[in-house]
Amino acid sequence: MTMWTCPNCGKKFRNQNQEHSCARVPVDAHLKNKPAGIRMIYDRLMQEVHRFGDISVNPVKSSIQVKAGANFLSIRAKKDRVEIDFFLDREVTKSPISRTFRISAHRVLHSAVLESYEQVNKELVNWLRESYELVAG
Repeated sequence: MTMWTCPNCGKKFRNQNQEHSCARVPVDAHLKNKPAGIRMIYDRLMQEVHRFGDISVNPVKSSIQVKAGANFLSIRAKKDRVEIDFFLDREVTKSPISRTFRISAHRVLHSAVLESYEQVNKELVNWLRESYELVAG
């Protein structure tokens, strides 16, 4: 797969001249002044997704993007929860999924709200692995 690298920020994309923000915000800035439980959820998510294979972590202004060629997981640390978005090839409506949006015939965007470390369970990790495999394809 041919990747395009932005000459300004060095981020890699599948599409030539991919629209994006060159701004980088360190992960620690996203987690600054958040309760310890929020950091624990983030750390658990990252521990699990690093097991999937080759990924890159791209913290930007609005979120922390996790990529396997393309984004398969977006993480937003809030003061009392962690919000994530990921893709599946089907719609899942079980908790902690808060909403879904079909973006194509074979891609459904899923949003979930994580308020506790325990919500990063085997089922959620399996969905994230499916998202990784769908995008890394």
